[in-house]
Amino acid sequence: MKRIFVDTPTWFYSRRNTDWVLKQNLAKGLAEFGVVLRPGVWWNVVYNLLYVGQRLPLGPISRWIKRIAPGVRARLVEHYHPDVFITQGEDPPIPTRCKIIWETYFLTDGTNTEFKRGGKAHWIRQMEAYGSQVSIIAVRGMASVELVKSMYPEYADKVRNLLFIKPEYDIVSEDFVREKQSTDGTVRLLFVGREAYRKGLDAVLAACETLYASGVLNFHLTIVSNLHNCSIEIPNVAWLTHYRELPHVEVMKLMREAQIFIMPSRSESYGLVYHEAMANGCVTFVRNGEPQREFVDYGRAGVCVSSNDIKGIFEEVSRCISDKMLRISLALSGLVLYQEKFCQFAITRAWREAIEE
Repeated sequence: MKRIFVDTPTWFYSRRNTDWVLKQNLAKGLAEFGVVLRPGVWWNVVYNLLYVGQRLPLGPISRWIKRIAPGVRARLVEHYHPDVFITQGEDPPIPTRCKIIWETYFLTDGTNTEFKRGGKAHWIRQMEAYGSQVSIIAVRGMASVELVKSMYPEYADKVRNLLFIKPEYDIVSEDFVREKQSTDGTVRLLFVGREAYRKGLDAVLAACETLYASGVLNFHLTIVSNLHNCSIEIPNVAWLTHYRELPHVEVMKLMREAQIFIMPSRSESYGLVYHEAMANGCVTFVRNGEPQREFVDYGRAGVCVSSNDIKGIFEEVSRCISDKMLRISLALSGLVLYQEKFCQFAITRAWREAIEE
């Protein structure tokens, strides 16, 4: 049986922290292997000291710690004798006695513009320093796979599309989707996002105000956001309901009731909430960027919109409100695509294949 050590960076301190939850899901998904995940207090103490030292203002001590930290962490990993080491981010530890799966930061086109040869020197150095030393280079989405392959053809055989192993969501049936999307009455729109400006709430509000002003009255927008770090004004109108905070189970109830989920983020590393919407049979409006475009098969299983194109958002929402057959088609396509490519089973299978390889 292969023994796996999963690297857990120091900021995974909260039980509810999304990254920490995803690491736990990874360990559970690979339970048939021997998985080591955050092994004990001394690992955390050493890790934290190195982490803080690497981020001190530049000086002799900081430079020295930054230079030695990856090597110290590598020796700590080797103490557990893993066959496979899963690590992430910049300056990864490189133990010499095991195979390494390196989860890079090649996540979105907003990030990927920094990775063009001759572009942001730091990330170029990262790939050139570590690409040759690891067994698998893990990225999120096929657009990122193709980007890395085109930039670094010498590493093409190492690049894999390994997505986050997220909690499994309750997946609705196709009959449920047809019934939900067949309404001739009020079409329910849902926005969920704590960082409301980054998630594009202002653009959603502007598009909905345009909808109402143009005579489209058969819709209702529900917002779940505490408006973190922004000053977006929520209008007091009949077609809108705003919740600052709700338990996750209540958010999932709203998602199951909604016909359309819309979140045209200005920037997004991944966006697990889009998958939640697809699993619940919503017509899913995603950020017009990668890997989110891939989530909805480039418009065949959802809608790609930009937060700086209010007219485009208005037109696409208006089209979905007025055409229930379009809603049924997009929502069903999204549900099927989620089950085939993005559910927990499909993603866990890809990780297992990478580890067995």
